[in-house]
Amino acid sequence: MSNPKPLRFKPRSNQRHGISLIEVIACTAIVAVMIVPIASVIRASGRAIASSAEMSNEAKLRSGIRWVKDTIGNGAVVNVGSRNLTLLMASGQKGELVLDSNNLIFSDGRTKTVVLENIGRFECEAIMRSEKPTSMIGVAIRIEGKDPSTGTAFKLESLIATAPQSS
Repeated sequence: MSNPKPLRFKPRSNQRHGISLIEVIACTAIVAVMIVPIASVIRASGRAIASSAEMSNEAKLRSGIRWVKDTIGNGAVVNVGSRNLTLLMASGQKGELVLDSNNLIFSDGRTKTVVLENIGRFECEAIMRSEKPTSMIGVAIRIEGKDPSTGTAFKLESLIATAPQSS
């Protein structure tokens, strides 16, 4: 009996070495579908960064008023003048909010903090209880100014409630 010959595979002459045009088109379409949302996210984040860097005057004013409100909330109002506001801080120190050369400044005797810039007018008024005129329930603040880059005038009025005071 003769030994069987081992099977040998002939190399095909039509065997592929590379990728087809259909595969390239399919991969390009898949990559394009993935890039479009990523590009829109990058574009939106760029716009958000640009708009936050150029905060509007109204946003700056609201941020400054929010700071004043938080400061009043952490202390007690001692005196409300027509152009200044004196507070007793939680630490026991007195602080004063006053307009100084177009800047609204909070000073605690040791440091000065610029709360708002380019302010032309700052007014305060105590809001008193009608039944007890010696008991203050809030502070009305009016701020006016002009944006130096655009020349646009701005105005903000805010009422800030104070902690109940005993008299």
